[in-house]
This record gives sequence, structure tokens and C-alpha cells, in this order.
Amino acid sequence: GRFDEALEASERGLAIRRDLGHDREVAAGLGRAATILTRLQRYAEADARYTEALAAARDAGDLELQGTFLQHQGILHGAQGRFDRAVALYQQALEFFRRADDAGGEMQTADLLANAEAQRGQLDVAEAWYGRARELAKRLNDRRQLAANAHNVGILHQNRAEQTKDPGEREAWLRRAVDSIRESLAIVLEMNDRPGAAKSHFQLGVLHRMLGELDEAERNARESLAICESLRLPDVYMDYGNLAKIARARGDTAAAAEWQAKHDTKVEEIGRLRRGGGEDGAVPDDLVKAILGLSLVQI
Repeated sequence: GRFDEALEASERGLAIRRDLGHDREVAAGLGRAATILTRLQRYAEADARYTEALAAARDAGDLELQGTFLQHQGILHGAQGRFDRAVALYQQALEFFRRADDAGGEMQTADLLANAEAQRGQLDVAEAWYGRARELAKRLNDRRQLAANAHNVGILHQNRAEQTKDPGEREAWLRRAVDSIRESLAIVLEMNDRPGAAKSHFQLGVLHRMLGELDEAERNARESLAICESLRLPDVYMDYGNLAKIARARGDTAAAAEWQAKHDTKVEEIGRLRRGGGEDGAVPDDLVKAILGLSLVQI
């Protein structure tokens, strides 16, 4: 969490690599600095550093590294709501991963591209890219990606349900969403991925609440809550919020107020930790977690 010191050390290492003429390591060092700048929420500087890293990777002739930097830069823009720019960057990254014959990089980028397209309302395009990501995940037997893909498709179906005014069509999309999230849950349970299971149970709680199935909604919400509390996951505030909504749907105003208070307290705590800029136990930004989790090569 000592990011200023990390950046200083990264810059010293980068200077040494430049002196040694290690082009590929210079590119990697620039990418590492960009990730640290992202954590410091110096997003404009991080973006510029990724652009510099991309040029260095091009000079080194490393196709995979170029794809990785474009992918990470896309995550950076997507997290700031610049989905058109994110889509363009992901499309460029895809081309580099294809040229490098890197099916894993292509798979992850197709999923990210689908997310960005969904965020800008292009649901049919998003579904097609999720299909491509799933195809590659099956070929690579990547169970983690298959779980993520099924979860994302479930969210896509939920978005479609929220956009229709026809009650029958809305329910049909919600049922499809439930099936997709259950598929994701089955995979993460096989992998003993408890945070992944919490994520699935939370989403099932939301979907069953939307369907008016409040007992099933609460059962899943409490499953997610139990995991998040036992692992001390910061996303527990989402469970508190969902349980507050379920209680309101039941007409239990006292329980709703109690859950809402827990939600608001946790949100304030997380905000306080983030504003602390590196206190022990601070919660990383979602975009940083995405960048760190998707590193395809050591940067």
C-alpha cells in the first residue's frame, strides 16, 4: 500500500533498464509504473504511461505485451465511463493477441469488449462477444473464464429484462439470467472459489427479488453475506443493501432500516479507507483489481 514509494522504486528500476538497453524490460517497467499510477488515481498520467509502454513494446517487437497494454488501457478508460474509447482499445488489443496466436489474451479481451459494449447499450454486440469468449474458454478448458462468462451473460439477460415493458418477456429474460448465474455458481463451487460463490449468490438474490420470489432471494442473499463476512470482503455492503430491499418488499420496515444502516456504515468505511490512500486493509479500486487480475505477462 505504499504506492508513492513503489512508484519511486519502479522509476529507479526503469532508469537502470534504459541504461542497459533492455527494450522489453523497459516496456514492462513502464507498464508497471502505469499500474501504480492507476492505484494512486493519477489516471491521466497512467494513460500516458501506458501509451509510452505501448510504443516501447512495439520497438521491442513484443506482440503479446502490446496487446496487454492496450487491454489494460481499455480497462482504465472503461472504469472512467469512456466506453467508446475502451471498445477501440480492446479491438486493437484483440488484433495483437491474434497475431501473437495468444488465445488466452483474445479470450479475456473478448469478454472485456463484451462488457464495454453492454455498458454503452449495445446488447446484441455484447452477446456476440460473450459468445466468442465462451468459445475460446471451452477450447482452452478455462473453467474460471467459463464461470465469469456465464455470470456476465446472466447480467446481460437481466439488462434485457429491465429494458422490456412486457411482463412475460421480462420474466423470461430473468429466468434465463437465473439459469446462467446458476451455471456460474456450479463452476465456482467445483473450484472452491468462495468469493466467486458469494458473487453468484448475491446476483441470484437480486434476480429472485426481481421475480418476486422473496424467500429464495433472501436465502441467496444470506449465503452471499455469510461468505463475505467470513472472508471480510468489502463487497459485503452490497449484501446489506440487497437484504434491505428484500425487507422493504416484504413490508418489514424495521429490518429494512437495520440493513440499510449497515449498508451505509460499510460504504462510509470503504470510502474512508480509499481516501486514506494505502492504509492497511484499504480496498483497491475495481479497475486496479481488473488490471492486476488480467496481467497476461509479467509487467
